[in-house]
Amino acid sequence: MVKKPFYGWVVVGLAFLVLVIYEIGYVFGIFMDPLINQFGWSREAMGWTVSIGYGLAIPLGIYWGKFLDKHGPRKLFAIACSIGGLGLFLASFTSQLWQLYMTFGVMWGIGWSSFFVIPNAVVRRWFVRRAGLALGIAVCGIALGWPVLFPLVEHLISSAGWPFAFRFLGIIVWVIGAIVVAFIKPSPESIGSYPDGEKPEATTGNSVSIEGEEWTASRAIRTRGFWMTWLSLFCLIVALTMIIFHAPSYAKAQGLESATVAFIFGMMGLLSVLGRVGSGQLGDQLITRGMSPVHARRYMYAVSGLLMGIGVIIMLQVTSTSLLWVWAVVFGIGYGFHVPQLAAVMGDMFGRKNLGVIISLCGTASGMAGIIGPPLAGRICDVQGSYTLAFQIAAGICFLAIIFSLLIKGNASGTQERV
Repeated sequence: MVKKPFYGWVVVGLAFLVLVIYEIGYVFGIFMDPLINQFGWSREAMGWTVSIGYGLAIPLGIYWGKFLDKHGPRKLFAIACSIGGLGLFLASFTSQLWQLYMTFGVMWGIGWSSFFVIPNAVVRRWFVRRAGLALGIAVCGIALGWPVLFPLVEHLISSAGWPFAFRFLGIIVWVIGAIVVAFIKPSPESIGSYPDGEKPEATTGNSVSIEGEEWTASRAIRTRGFWMTWLSLFCLIVALTMIIFHAPSYAKAQGLESATVAFIFGMMGLLSVLGRVGSGQLGDQLITRGMSPVHARRYMYAVSGLLMGIGVIIMLQVTSTSLLWVWAVVFGIGYGFHVPQLAAVMGDMFGRKNLGVIISLCGTASGMAGIIGPPLAGRICDVQGSYTLAFQIAAGICFLAIIFSLLIKGNASGTQERV
């Protein structure tokens, strides 16, 4: 009898697609110069466009997590993709700053707020033993979005204008949303299967997973592991948003061509695949060899902070295409290292039952970081006429993330130290 393929890998593929369109939020950096040139808006004002979406992600992320646990992913993605795609489409008609805030900031932000945490939470429900690998593959959707979307948007803007580029992206979100809604399943139990496609007794052995213990959200947020993870993620995303939304303008100011900058930034995202898949597999291997799951994941956060910090320092030295390539390799791999870890470490510490809301609560770190990072870097540039100080601050924040990550603590029994 031929064994039926495990549907969890279909879910991984669907999560991959959602995470491709999640990357649209980062492509806004390519729109900044054309919008500034046409309307004369400040870089700080443009930064607030992004921050609105991140700000909405704080309450909405929690809401989406609860919605997922109660109603499942199908209804969630139907709503999120419809509103998010409409926001991008309507952004093409922008003529005043408040309109950009409402369309890209608010409407796109509503959909975008669900596009990272929720796919990861759904994948984590389907996998226990191979969670690191599954999540590492899923988040490669973001990595694919970089080399595809950055050059594509740059080409669309230069050939057809920024309004057409916004409309095109909106349609892409609707199409992918329709595919995901048609095929997504909430959990292996919903189709009579098991995590990893294996009965529970087949996943015990030498595993040190704590899947048997299911935590409530209120209990989870009173632990040291939760808050050190929150702070690690906060620092990494502050630095990431300062660089991703402003470094394209910085690189072009050093004399590099726009198309070249867009291409290398896209390749940076593709190179992050090495960090995403590598950190997922490395974490799983450390756990297999007997290390506590929580400790294995925290080292992935530490490596991410180290490499991203070094990458920011390299960006400050960029004067040529070759140096920008060096930045892309170092920063890309470092950035990729932390991406699969949130869902993995939350599942390791707190189980799968309430994972949607727990991950969403920890994901508020990204929202807070996104509120601060883009306008802060823009403000510093507006005042000083340079991004140098902003990027120096970003590097310092990356190294601070290392400290917080090493303070994430748990043990094999699944008990957590309370704050």
